[in-house]
Amino acid sequence: MSINLAKYVLHNNKVNKEASNYIGWLESGWLQLDLATQGQFWSSTLNLQWSSLSLKKSVDKKCIQRQCQTHFHLVHYSDALFRSYEERLFSNEWQAALRLRKYKAEKMDLSIKIQELQKQLTIDKREDEKLQVWHNRLIWYERACNLIGHFMCRFKKGLK
Repeated sequence: MSINLAKYVLHNNKVNKEASNYIGWLESGWLQLDLATQGQFWSSTLNLQWSSLSLKKSVDKKCIQRQCQTHFHLVHYSDALFRSYEERLFSNEWQAALRLRKYKAEKMDLSIKIQELQKQLTIDKREDEKLQVWHNRLIWYERACNLIGHFMCRFKKGLK
């Protein structure tokens, strides 16, 4: 909520340089203390804060000191956020979750392959049935031809 308030104050009100630096300093300090947050949200906030600090250059020593402290807080926060993400990526829980996702993906790939093989098996069975029907017809035709040939031989012998 304090970040939204700081954004509102910085963008909707005309504040002097010292006040805007002080607001940025407070916000960056709060960010540094509260590291257990969503990275994408804080990333956009850091970019906003960084751009607002970059535009406002001052010669006042207090303003420069606050800007330096704000920059330090922002860099320190960014470093801590990076380290926490790095620790999370290399944690045992994260690695176990990655292995589980990989196992599930492989299992899904195998189930898809099994379904494809079952479809192919069904098609092959149909083709086998058709070939069996044609094979039976060919055998019947061959026997019929042999029988006709046998009768023709006997018939020719009987005519002699």
